[in-house]
Amino acid sequence: MAPASLLPVRESERVVLMLLRASPSSLAARPSPRQRRRCSRRAAPPAAAAMADGGADAVWASLTEVERTGLHVALMRWDGARAHGWYDDPLGGAVVAACIPAAEQAAIRAWAASSTMAHLVAVRTAELDAQLAAAAWGEQAGGPQAAHPGPTQEQPQEQPQGQQQGQLPAVRQLVILGAGSDTRAWRLRWPPGFAVFEVDSPAVLGLKRRCARRAEVVADAGEPEELWARLLAAGLDAGAPTAWLMEGFIGYLTRDAGSALLAALARRSAPGSRLLATAPPSAAHRAEADGAAGSAGPRLRHSTFEEAEETLARVAAAGWDVRLLTSAALGAKYGVSGAQAILGRDALMTAIKAAASLAELRQLVEQHLHSPEMKRQHLAAAASQLGQWARRGAVRTAGDQAAAQQLLRRVEEQLLQPRILDACRCRQLSNVVWAAGVCGYRGPLLTACLARLLAPEQLRGANAQDLANAAYGAATAGVALQSGDVRRLVAAFAAQLPAASPQAVSNTLWAVAVLSEAPAEELEQLRPQLEELLAALARHAALLPQDVSNALLAAAKLGLAVPAAQLEQLAAALVRQLGAATPQAVANTLWACGQLRHLPSQLLAALTRQPAQLGRLLAASKPQDLAIMALACAKLGHADERLLGPLLRRAAAQVHTGASWPEQELANTCWAVAVLDLRQCASELAVLARAASEQWGGGMAPESLCQLHQVQLWATDCGLQLPGGAGAPGLAGALAPQQLEACRTAWAASLAARQEQQPTSQLQREVFAALQRLPLEWAVPPAMEQLAAPDGACLVDIAATTAGGARLAVEADGPVHFRTPDAAQTGDTLFRNRALAARGYSLVVVPWFEWAELRGAAERQRWLEARVDGALRGRPPGGRPEEPPPARKRARRTPSGGGERQAAAAGAAAPRVASPVAGAGGRTRHLPSAPHARQLRMCVRRMRAPPLPLLLSLLLLLRAARAQEGAACDWSAPAAPEAMAALVLGGSGAVGHHIVQQLLASDQWSKVITVGRREVPLPAGAPGAAKLTQVVVDMDRLEAEAGRHFAGVDAVFCALGTTRGDAGSAEVFRRVDHDYVLAGAKAAKAAGVPYFGLVSAQGANPSLPGSDLRLLHPLLYSRTKGLAEEGVKAQGFSRAAIFRPGMLDRGDRARSIEKVFAPLLGSIPVAHVARAMLSDADVFRRGAASGATAVFEMRELRRMGTPAA
Repeated sequence: MAPASLLPVRESERVVLMLLRASPSSLAARPSPRQRRRCSRRAAPPAAAAMADGGADAVWASLTEVERTGLHVALMRWDGARAHGWYDDPLGGAVVAACIPAAEQAAIRAWAASSTMAHLVAVRTAELDAQLAAAAWGEQAGGPQAAHPGPTQEQPQEQPQGQQQGQLPAVRQLVILGAGSDTRAWRLRWPPGFAVFEVDSPAVLGLKRRCARRAEVVADAGEPEELWARLLAAGLDAGAPTAWLMEGFIGYLTRDAGSALLAALARRSAPGSRLLATAPPSAAHRAEADGAAGSAGPRLRHSTFEEAEETLARVAAAGWDVRLLTSAALGAKYGVSGAQAILGRDALMTAIKAAASLAELRQLVEQHLHSPEMKRQHLAAAASQLGQWARRGAVRTAGDQAAAQQLLRRVEEQLLQPRILDACRCRQLSNVVWAAGVCGYRGPLLTACLARLLAPEQLRGANAQDLANAAYGAATAGVALQSGDVRRLVAAFAAQLPAASPQAVSNTLWAVAVLSEAPAEELEQLRPQLEELLAALARHAALLPQDVSNALLAAAKLGLAVPAAQLEQLAAALVRQLGAATPQAVANTLWACGQLRHLPSQLLAALTRQPAQLGRLLAASKPQDLAIMALACAKLGHADERLLGPLLRRAAAQVHTGASWPEQELANTCWAVAVLDLRQCASELAVLARAASEQWGGGMAPESLCQLHQVQLWATDCGLQLPGGAGAPGLAGALAPQQLEACRTAWAASLAARQEQQPTSQLQREVFAALQRLPLEWAVPPAMEQLAAPDGACLVDIAATTAGGARLAVEADGPVHFRTPDAAQTGDTLFRNRALAARGYSLVVVPWFEWAELRGAAERQRWLEARVDGALRGRPPGGRPEEPPPARKRARRTPSGGGERQAAAAGAAAPRVASPVAGAGGRTRHLPSAPHARQLRMCVRRMRAPPLPLLLSLLLLLRAARAQEGAACDWSAPAAPEAMAALVLGGSGAVGHHIVQQLLASDQWSKVITVGRREVPLPAGAPGAAKLTQVVVDMDRLEAEAGRHFAGVDAVFCALGTTRGDAGSAEVFRRVDHDYVLAGAKAAKAAGVPYFGLVSAQGANPSLPGSDLRLLHPLLYSRTKGLAEEGVKAQGFSRAAIFRPGMLDRGDRARSIEKVFAPLLGSIPVAHVARAMLSDADVFRRGAASGATAVFEMRELRRMGTPAA
């Protein structure tokens, strides 16, 4: 989605949103600009004839407040047309005359004279007319439709990617939602064949029906599916670009209903469609919007009041590309003065808010400081205005900063008078605290206002935004709150949580994290409330990138227990807004996920799959942003070169161009290269390491020295020589000898301190006791917390040497060594494994979750004995000791792709790790890593009936492998392909049930997982039932709740599907047959599953037209199946197999239509479809499948699924 671009928005401004969707098509025939700008001059029918049933008084008395509001707007629009000449509205005059009594008209005009509403209505009417004309005729929007030269149009800072605004194609139809008294259907000149649909209640549409006739649709816009169906019935072309108009409408819907409508329109609209919408008033304008400005003013009775940024985020999250125009920008375009474009009749308040510079604002405050006009609200407004400028970076120079401090001191003089301070309201106090914090003011003003705000009587009247502003200001200023202040602040905010905006929640969490100097017991009491705030934030449909990063930073710093599902929701929100995200927001989000040990797979995938977005972020990144992103990837063990390669090249380029890289950022980035085993980035590492050497100066922090020594260890272990290093090993080509010695000394001191201070865990003590009981002879008996021989590269939980001279390292790995949601090892844990392997250790990893599953000391003893034996033999053991181990028991895979895989690719010896999570990708290997040994393994696994010459060659290879590796490998028989794990989606359906049964009955599948909303019923004593795991989830949250179950799976079989009758509606049918399928495919891809098989349908075609009408459901069915196929193919599986059966033979479960037509059209038994799917998966497993995508039609399914004779 293209990035959202915002113009500066002041708190008091109204905004207009223009939302565009690009399309490659264009319209050839266009009228002249003079024709396009000329309004339709149709004569309106006489009002007397239209109101023959009682006149304007009767009509006015029968209307609701909302309907009257529409006529208020019609009157102001008509007056604006006559006053400015920007547009013509003859029918509007007729509607006004027919529906509003003369006395009411006079009262409304009197109110409008003292308000800015009339100017706003006129300006937005002219702008929306221009935008609609551009949409209809395929041209760029011009200025006012008037003879005088129009002002130039103010452009946003950045247009959406793709086509520019002037290149958009023409739309062929317009839908006006909440049409009210809008007369555009009549007064604008539309192209030939253009269709206009007005949506509103019968009463509102009836007002205009008395004066003229146009296409009307009566529908509830809060029910998107009903609205869409009625529009189609009225003649809307679903395949043509559409202009959607929401003028003054979205605020009448609740936040959830509005978001649902926006998402439905984005999903259903054809490419090239556009949405023009006015944002609802902000919370600050609630009183004026409800008619407090005067008895004759309109009473909007909105359901939603929110800031422009929140509306922008909701619309962007719904799938629209966004451009925002403020009231100030439109006022400048149409020549409306600044005083008219800003709300408020208070002259001093208007002047403060209209101040264009810091000097002007300071002059106003100085001039009126001691006058009766200057009240507390003016002082608070001046401070808030100053804070807004500082927040936007407008207070940069030393002179500006001194002027800002002086202005706050003048505000302080007046505001700290007891009678004034005691009378201040919560909003005024919080604005002053926020402004002082943002401006870095540390005077008594901040602490006095904060203390007053935290008084119990003030907290009772504070709303969520006030509390968030106060917390943010205090945290920014670094105020030391007294004991209990943070707790009272959080408790008051939690009470206001339902009304809090996402920004307020994230700012409060961030502020509490910054203010975490409070006593530990107080923070522990706050933990449940803070976790509740984070959970509420994750449930929001629309979040800004800054909201996500602030919240996750707070969670990481406070050590909150955040479920993986919530972390995925927050990361997904950032992905939806990636185009609007700053490098700092992305970097901080990744850093927080690294600290929380959670792999944000959706975010990382979005960065690698969108090179343009990644390039934009890296180009705008500061050194700290790049270093944080690299550090986070290293912590998580995510070594994707598509992300790390461009990132490291950008870092090296910045160093080359003289950018200031602090030593901490340099050390972090170098460390990431080593942890992720990025040998191919040696040139970038050389640039960064030499920069660190040049910045050495008086020395580095101990943490940075330790990181550089770990880089040196890695580079030496893998024999890496840096470019330009004159052949010196490791970092010796970049750092001086004394610098390398300083790094070694710091690392040795760090390990010694850990050896003395780090307590042993319960897991470590239990494993140590079990190891001592093993019947082994030791040259050096087991000991805990030992330095790895010979150079003390790292600490070993338990180290020993056998009587035969083999070094054994046993690592008891607790939760900090594993990430979520796939339980893969973290980056520094993989780094440790490689270091131990390079020093000749046979490594046994004891994961805490596996150890906890073992029952009793005896079982743990057998388990550890098998692991130690396997490690000493150079291969992992089989299953649990009490089970008969298979010939080749597969180990759990970690899908991310990391250090070990790259080490093997570079020709280095992979570590011998006996662990279900060992290695960073692929299966754990069972042979030494010499090249001829790998050839031997592949030959044995793939051959069926080897000829005698091949067997002789294999024996020679085996002898060479043993001679070189010195390993004892038992090759008594050729290895069969390893048994695999399968996951089934939709296992309770007809085809899915047979897939499950056949998987359980097959010896080729060692584990079967079903994921669905209910368990799959199996007959008593069903074969293979012991290897079945059934997972029941909410399918609407499939990725979040079941994502971890996809880890380590070799194949996913998806048999999800329903019918229109069973689903109850077309929307639910689409959700099951499309949305759930794609959610499963994404979860499988994120977990690294190589094979995905999908049951589709004969005739599936994504290009077919779709309609929710029941009569046309066959078209919708085939289109939905086709779209699901395309979504699965787009994931990029190693093998995506699509199976398209026709009529299914379900046996006793046959549907009535199948019973009728199956004998005529032919059918295929569901068991045959299941057998065909397993057959293709087996072909892929044996490496005999061709092509990444395969589609099997009915004839092939019959052939593949028929049992052998």
